[in-house]
Amino acid sequence: MPESVVAINRHPDDVLTSYVEQIKAADIDITLTDHILLDIWKKFVLLSGTSGITASTRQPLGVIRDDEDMRAFFYKLMRETIAVGSAAGVKFPPDFPAELDALVGGFAPMMKASMANDPDAGNRLELDWLAGKVVALGREYGTSRRLGRRRSTRFSSPTGWDGYVSAAETSIV
Repeated sequence: MPESVVAINRHPDDVLTSYVEQIKAADIDITLTDHILLDIWKKFVLLSGTSGITASTRQPLGVIRDDEDMRAFFYKLMRETIAVGSAAGVKFPPDFPAELDALVGGFAPMMKASMANDPDAGNRLELDWLAGKVVALGREYGTSRRLGRRRSTRFSSPTGWDGYVSAAETSIV
């Protein structure tokens, strides 16, 4: 996903436009957007899902993509965050599930979110800002947050994955 920037007053800004063009010239993926809230939520959906699944299973994304049950749980995590964002008023485009599929398919097989490495490194988990935020916002907007709570408690298990959903639930929509 490209980095996104927006003019605070939502009016054309020559300085910001010039900045974006300079960043693009340096081969950095960036876009000037009028929909910063949507862009933030899209990243949050992907980040909360990848951090939750790679940290709770202690597996890289390639293993998760190849295992029907882990993949199904991963997609349920992302759908849950989409539901929370939608309840908060975010209008996800109809093609967002396909965009997520492409992004997930494009990650290197050995990719793990940084939170997946934190327990081994003795670092504090980013749980409050990711899965915990999905839970808190789910409460605030009255959406289901069952998986978010499960994500939040899952990290205490040293044994790794034990499966939560069936392979029939792998669709993001």
